[in-house]
Amino acid sequence: MRVPAHAAVDEVVNATKSLKSDSFRGLVNGVLRRFLREQEDILAVVDKHWQTLHPEWFVNKLKKAYPNWREIIEANNQKPPMWLRVNQQQNNTKTYRTLLEEQEIAAFECDNPTCFAFSSTAFCLETTEF
Repeated sequence: MRVPAHAAVDEVVNATKSLKSDSFRGLVNGVLRRFLREQEDILAVVDKHWQTLHPEWFVNKLKKAYPNWREIIEANNQKPPMWLRVNQQQNNTKTYRTLLEEQEIAAFECDNPTCFAFSSTAFCLETTEF
């Protein structure tokens, strides 16, 4: 059973009371009602930007400045590596590297001698030495 849009808006606005955010009632009501009125236009813009995950003004500037703008956007959407800086007051880099290897965590050295880069952030450190 689908709840009518106006009823859903009313429920969300009423929820501001239970969240002790009564001062936001007008804002929440206005934003949601405006979304209902302009839903098609808003979703068209969102769908358009979903393709690049960048705002239109930024994509337009890239298009004007760089012929390879698609490659730039694609590279910009990649997950960056995780970096870790070793606190030299607590540990030194060589000892820390050994601790990482004992945990079977692959770390890569970088230009900064006190830092490591990781190809994956999907690891859990289970030692108090970190």
